[in-house]
Amino acid sequence: MQSAAEWLIFIALLTCGLVLRPLWRSVAGTTLRTAVGWGLVVWAAWCVTWSSTLLIPNLSPGILDQLWYWTVAISVIPAMAVLGARRPGHGAWNFFVLVPLLLVLGWPALTVWTWQGPERLQIETPALIGFCLTILMGHGNYLSTRLALPALLSGVSVLLSLSQFSTTFGTTWLSTPSIRSWGATGIVATLIGVWIGTRPRPLTVPGAERVWSDFREAFGIVWAKRCLDRINQEFADRERWPAQLGPFGLEWTRSEVSSAERAHLEARLEYALRWMLRRFVDPPWIQSRLPAPGNPSQPGSCQE
Repeated sequence: MQSAAEWLIFIALLTCGLVLRPLWRSVAGTTLRTAVGWGLVVWAAWCVTWSSTLLIPNLSPGILDQLWYWTVAISVIPAMAVLGARRPGHGAWNFFVLVPLLLVLGWPALTVWTWQGPERLQIETPALIGFCLTILMGHGNYLSTRLALPALLSGVSVLLSLSQFSTTFGTTWLSTPSIRSWGATGIVATLIGVWIGTRPRPLTVPGAERVWSDFREAFGIVWAKRCLDRINQEFADRERWPAQLGPFGLEWTRSEVSSAERAHLEARLEYALRWMLRRFVDPPWIQSRLPAPGNPSQPGSCQE
């Protein structure tokens, strides 16, 4: 008999599908649609795997291992998709990087198939290291952003779920059913955290710095650092701005700056961001975060 906690996890997983609809809308006009699409696949995989674990008690252990392993492998792909979310190559990234990566991570599961079906699955230390490196690259991209906690929860859930197959750690410290329950719970917490972290914020700081802040939160620190460096090199240094663009906005190099200088720099920063971010977002995405024309004190309508 399945416990009430396991049924609660099942209901929570299904309910988390409601989170993905506003998330899909929030990335309209950006290249993050591919990452969110993979997120939909991850959610569906967890629902299928957990429901199979819960509702099909006579399912072959080898088949169940395959379901769990591939679900864990797919779970690292959405974060990796963000690292290729740059036009015009984001479509090619999907087919020439993400799909091969999934096959490489899934190779241990492919090697245990026989004519009689899959045998019980175990992975060696190199495979575990591969997952750790992938999580570090993809999930680490969201450190120091609003999605840092969901990224951490997702990475821990993946490694915890993977430990049921590991010959490095074994399962003596925690039973396989417990590992699976905690792993699924972590994914539920991740989806809730993503929903909270991507909810629209009031435009309390409209203007170019708001555009920069939202871009950094959405695309992570890797793309933010690359764009920041180019803007500083090609605009701030060349035009001798009295400020540099930092991770959290403009960092002024002089204590006294006139209102005219501030207005001019705001206009130049807006131009630089429009030019730099065109490979990531559509113009309406930027415009919705800028003051309405003719009324500098009021932001545009930020439709997420």
